[in-house]
Amino acid sequence: MCKTNKGVFNMSDKKIERFSKYELAKNRAREKAVMWQLENCDKCLSYGELADWCEYFTKLGKRYGLLKEFRENGIC
Repeated sequence: MCKTNKGVFNMSDKKIERFSKYELAKNRAREKAVMWQLENCDKCLSYGELADWCEYFTKLGKRYGLLKEFRENGIC
C-alpha cells in the first residue's frame, strides 16, 4: 500500500515485480559496460570493432536510460 495526497492505494505485485526486473537489468547493463571498459582498456581494437561496440552500448543505454552516463564515461 502506498499513501498519497488523495488517499491509499494498492500497487499490484506485477508492477512492483516489473519495476524490480527493470532495475536489475539496468544494473546489469551498467556492470557490463564497466567490465567491457576494464577488459578492453589495453587491447587494440579496430575501428569496425569499436563501432560495433559503440552501437551495442548506445542501444543498451537508450533502453535503460544510461546513454548520458555511457557517453560521460567514454563507452559510446
